[in-house]
Amino acid sequence: MAYATQYSISTDFPDAKVFPDRLEDEIEESTIVTALSVINTDGDDCNIVFESEPSAAEKTTLNGIVAAHTGAHYEPDGFTSSRTFFPASWYAEDIPAGQTVGVAMKVTGTSFETLPMPRESSMMSVGIVLSEAVTAGFIRFELTLNGAGTGKTLDMESGDGAAKIWEFKSGRFMLTKGQRIGVDFGSHPDLLPAGVIDALVFFEME
Repeated sequence: MAYATQYSISTDFPDAKVFPDRLEDEIEESTIVTALSVINTDGDDCNIVFESEPSAAEKTTLNGIVAAHTGAHYEPDGFTSSRTFFPASWYAEDIPAGQTVGVAMKVTGTSFETLPMPRESSMMSVGIVLSEAVTAGFIRFELTLNGAGTGKTLDMESGDGAAKIWEFKSGRFMLTKGQRIGVDFGSHPDLLPAGVIDALVFFEME
């Protein structure tokens, strides 16, 4: 039976932020052997779900991992990749404040929202460019697979600027031929003084 442990992002994590992909790696590279199912965040809650209940020693180890987790992303602060970007991009115009994550972005130049993969690929990074930097709140982007959320999210927050790269380890996120990849988004209230912002997202594949 699945076992969930909930932590407060603001009080349990040293920098009051979580990067789920890095936290997942830190757990999987630790002495914890109980299989990890998923990590998700909701407001101030970070839920770490295992396929079964960890041992007492594993729970102690998990507490230590959380206490040391900085929430740092894998990506550099700017577009420095030398790889070739996948020839497709997604866009959203006039993103208003206060939307729940789940609004599908459109594929640029087309009427559909997801892109069928032409071959098996490993996603390497996701690049995000905003029409202007977020000044308050945040925009959250989530990768979708075959129309369903994957739990892989990235927040664009005040201080991040207007461009960011979200990198994955090689082979971390594999896509098979025919699967449909997409992007959903949502926003925190009081996103911008103007209330709206535009976003462009593009994928880099290997």
